[in-house]
Amino acid sequence: MEQSVYIHNGNVRIHCKDNGEHKPALILLHGLTANLHSFDGYINAGLGDHFRVIRIDLRGRGLSDQPNDYSMHAHMEDLLSVLSYFNLEEAIVVGHSFGALLAIYTSHHYPEIFKAMIIIDAAARLHPQARDMVGPSLSRLGREWDSEENYLDEMKKSDYLFGMWNKDMESYFLADIHLSGNGMVTTRSSQKDINKATDSVFIHGLKWLDFIRSTSCPTLLINATGEYGFNAPLLPEDLARETVSIIENCEYVQVPGNHMTMLFEEGARATVKAIVQFADNI
Repeated sequence: MEQSVYIHNGNVRIHCKDNGEHKPALILLHGLTANLHSFDGYINAGLGDHFRVIRIDLRGRGLSDQPNDYSMHAHMEDLLSVLSYFNLEEAIVVGHSFGALLAIYTSHHYPEIFKAMIIIDAAARLHPQARDMVGPSLSRLGREWDSEENYLDEMKKSDYLFGMWNKDMESYFLADIHLSGNGMVTTRSSQKDINKATDSVFIHGLKWLDFIRSTSCPTLLINATGEYGFNAPLLPEDLARETVSIIENCEYVQVPGNHMTMLFEEGARATVKAIVQFADNI
């Protein structure tokens, strides 16, 4: 049974869910505009049967606090606080998209806490039009709707979902909103804060190559090559394999779906299977 936990990094509260099982610890870090419920598909595909799963709402997302600092260093300090709270000297760290970059950044600075790392659809280079491709997923931030129903109806029609919808997607999108003072619903994350988090990635520029090259733990890169936008995947296979070749001990696995839909249904089941098999061999 998962429990919600609030962990303090200084004056910033970070919300987590922990299944509390005494199994190898696995930390899940979500994408740029997401929240920990983006991994509901993994949980319902049985990930918690094999690991002690700790899911984190990154700062400014989900039920975590919304401070001013969204640097990679601040995100890293939040992750370190979570590991300290649970008395984890090492863990398998899994990150999707922005969460994967946070894992890579943290591994560069604190390699000793990584039993292994799993990178989900992130790499040194993405599709050349990646910023434009993720635009539709950012467009909901800071907006208001007059009901949950109307909000969900609009989310269901998102082009990048290609008609996929299920209860795990619904729980993820519902976790992204709250009731505002005028009775409307609005997103929990703000455009301003997400822009700061985005800037925290690009400010490091070519240093990301050094961060990636320094990865020393066993690593798995999971890639989805389904169309996300502009008739192309967000992370084409050749660019994913380029990053795999840079990391000394890295495997490549491809799963169904695109950058978003890979987190649900068939993509989630294939990902959980790949994670379990990878963990069994490290």
